[in-house]
Order: sequence, then structure tokens, then C-alpha cells
Amino acid sequence: MIFVTLNVEQQKLVDDNERLVYYLIARKCEVEPRDYDDVCQLGMMGLCKAAATFNPTLNKKFSTYASRCILNEIKMFYRKENKIRAKCISIDEAIDNNSDDRPKEKSTFAELLADTHNYYEDIVVREDCERRINLLLNRLTVKERTIALLSLGELNQYDIGRDYFNLSQSYISRLIKNVKQKLLRFEELGIENVLGQYEFSILGDYYYRVRIYGGEILTQEMYSEIRDIVKNTKVGKRRVRKTPEMIEIIMIRDSSFFEMLAKINMALHKEEFSSWIRS
Repeated sequence: MIFVTLNVEQQKLVDDNERLVYYLIARKCEVEPRDYDDVCQLGMMGLCKAAATFNPTLNKKFSTYASRCILNEIKMFYRKENKIRAKCISIDEAIDNNSDDRPKEKSTFAELLADTHNYYEDIVVREDCERRINLLLNRLTVKERTIALLSLGELNQYDIGRDYFNLSQSYISRLIKNVKQKLLRFEELGIENVLGQYEFSILGDYYYRVRIYGGEILTQEMYSEIRDIVKNTKVGKRRVRKTPEMIEIIMIRDSSFFEMLAKINMALHKEEFSSWIRS
């Protein structure tokens, strides 16, 4: 056990934000009943570490920083327990690779989800990516969101235009450039995620999870269509379940997750995509 010594101000931060630990465990973690007390203790340890290391001059909310420290402490626990090995996306891996007869215009995961602050420890980079993907899913337009997801799925610009929209590579390139600029503006303005149709999470080192909220749009027919899209992805480890409020998908971490999510987004917004392609 690591003990953290706090001064009076730091202890007040812990006391004022104790409920944040239980909120995050309820919303972000799938905890076995036998592990609940241990996970709560780990969350409190993360909160204490956040209070001890928080730098108010960075002009960020303590709750934002503390959330990442709390979840990181919990996920480190599950990382030790989890023996599954899977391919993970590198934030420096190229996601746009044009063919030899076209201009090579490579972009990376890090560029699309660019971090302009760089003040978090490496161990919480995953939480930064999670936040930015949620911004991408809920703050961009349907068209922008789909193009960005296909790029994260490691499809090159030419294939995105040809296979999905019958549009030129140069047009797709301009759209991707606009998406990057928009995400960078979100960073500069400090715009945070809002509760929207999607809720994306990274579960430990090995799984992605997305919850799709849609009310009446999530019919049994739509659920069947989404389930077929998930079933046809190339990764074997996956799970889909439906509740009256949402559809939840958990899949092993792989770039195909984002291409799958783009296809689901197109299925959920068929009319909008039809009008866009016709125009």
C-alpha cells in the first residue's frame, strides 16, 4: 500500500470530491461484487494522488484531472489480473496511406487526436484519447464523425471515397483536414464532451466499449442490423447486448473497431447519408 501525505488544502480537495470515486466506479467500471471494496479503496488512492500532484496553474478543473487518476489506479489493478493479450493501436501509427500513384498524405492517431497540453503522465494518455474520441463522436456532424472513424480504422483516403461514398480522394482529404482543425479548436477552447448518442470507454489495456443511446431509433430491427455489423468485423472477441435505453458493444482493442463504428453510424443515419451522397 502506498500512503500519500496531504496538506490541509489537498485534504479538502479529497473530502470535497470523494463522491467522484463512487460515481466513476458506477459509470465507468464493471466491478464484481467481491472486488467492490478493493476498487473503492483504489479509487480513493487515485483521488489522493490527484490531490497531491494537481497543479492549479494549468487552468484545468480538478475533477477532470482526478477522474483520470482514479480510473487509472483502478485499471492498473485490472491490468495485473487480465491475462488476455491483444493488438492495441499506437497513437503514432499512420492511418492514411495512399497508393503509390497518389500523393502520400499520412496522418497519425496522435495528429487526429492531438494533445496540445502534454502535462499528464504517460500512464493517463489512454484517458486523454478516450475523452477526444467522445468529443469526436458527440461534437462532430454525422458526416465528419463517419469520415474520422473510417480514418481511425486505418482505411486510406482513396478507399474511403471509393468504397463508401463514391467521392474523390482529394475531397476526403479536405474533410479529414477540416476534422483535425475542428478537434484542435475544441482543445484550444477547452470544450468538453457532452452526453450524446455515443459513450466510448477504454476498458483496461485490451477492450473498447461503446454505448449507443437512441430511444425509438434503437428498434429490434436496428439492433439486428448492428449485431450483424459487429459479427462481420475481423476481430473474434466481441459482445453485443441491448437494453431499452441503449445498445452496448464491447470488442477487443483493434483498429477495426472504428471502421465498425463508422458503419453503425451510417446505419443509424441512413437518410442523412443518402441526401449527402446525392448532393
